[in-house]
Amino acid sequence: MNIYTGVVEDINDPAEMNRLRVRVYGKHNQNKAELPTGALAWSSVLLPFQASTLNITQGQWVMGVFVDPPELEQEFMVLGMISSRLCSKRLFCSFLSKIKISWPFLEK
Repeated sequence: MNIYTGVVEDINDPAEMNRLRVRVYGKHNQNKAELPTGALAWSSVLLPFQASTLNITQGQWVMGVFVDPPELEQEFMVLGMISSRLCSKRLFCSFLSKIKISWPFLEK
């Protein structure tokens, strides 16, 4: 099981089940004209037992796993969010280079 990073693109779950639409880097096309946000699957979020709501916004960086077989990789589960206070550009780019993930919106 691999851990992936992505960006939250939609928080308005019509079923009100605390799901998110996440564009997963390395798995989803980054071109929104080719893969619009509305075409992304809803992702479940792992919450603490007593939590009933999410404290997350569009644009937030998250980490998670695909819970279905590797040949499908459609059911993404968000395990947590990456705090923006800890993610200075230099520090975060260094972290991403170590795990071999590129963030297209960050300049090198």
